[in-house]
Amino acid sequence: EAQHMLDDRLFTAAAAALQPGGRLIIVTDNAWYGELLLHTIARHGSFLPVLSTLGHGARVVRTCAGIELISASPGAWCWHEARASSYFDRLWKTGISTHSAAHERFVLQVQAAEGGSPASRKMKTKKSVSAIKR
Repeated sequence: EAQHMLDDRLFTAAAAALQPGGRLIIVTDNAWYGELLLHTIARHGSFLPVLSTLGHGARVVRTCAGIELISASPGAWCWHEARASSYFDRLWKTGISTHSAAHERFVLQVQAAEGGSPASRKMKTKKSVSAIKR
């Protein structure tokens, strides 16, 4: 399996950077990758589900640990600026991408749990113990 940019290290950094309740929103046009991310985030343990009010045509594709992978156009319902465009958006619109769904987007949205990631909690504990020893 090829390496991906969105992995445990990124999710640990995101959990450390977000305040409790802060949201991480991921949009992909690849159903397989969306499911991989869903399971990676659920296993990570730093994020809580965000239950969405789904708009017209939206559907929950898969749920893991209460976190939903949703098939829908991103927009205000998931705090995503729908008018934004990226390199991947342009590939999707032109049909060049061979791994993407032709007419579907997949959305994951989670919120940071109290205390951040298990790794960042471990680092904070080590710092607290070091401060006490001094």
